[in-house]
Amino acid sequence: WFTVRFGVGSGGDSRIVVSDVPMMDVPDAGNLEVEPLAIGPATRVLVVDDSEDNLILVEAFLARSEVKLEMAKNGWEGVEKALSGNYDLVLMDIQMPVMDGLTATRVIRLQEEERRSDPTPILALTAHASQDAIDKSLLAGCTGHLAKPINQSTLLAAVSRYARCPVSVGA
Repeated sequence: WFTVRFGVGSGGDSRIVVSDVPMMDVPDAGNLEVEPLAIGPATRVLVVDDSEDNLILVEAFLARSEVKLEMAKNGWEGVEKALSGNYDLVLMDIQMPVMDGLTATRVIRLQEEERRSDPTPILALTAHASQDAIDKSLLAGCTGHLAKPINQSTLLAAVSRYARCPVSVGA
């Protein structure tokens, strides 16, 4: 949480509290440097999102790393790719056409259970930051929850923390 305080008037000393806003962050993100990223071996990330802008943004944020990105534009396509590929992390939008992200996550988890395979980390990537939205994501089987708009350091910290082949920061 943070509180924003603004001065009132041009010469007054009075202060008012404008808003208390919840901050979604990745624990232990600390002062993550965004400069050159080294990943070894290459981390494979599936981004499931129907917004071309979000796909471009994630791609730009990870461009200086060796992360290998694959994209899916709806939940059904995401399920097919997640189950046929060997991904280190899935970034899953929640509201999408054809199949929403929560349903897609449940299907992936059921298939992993049936196959007795290790669960792939899935991070919900959504504009909904309420505790209810977080709880729904986690109950559906998501490993974590990231709120949009996301910044580069938060995304890099999340990839580093949750991917099976973690991102390491350094030269």
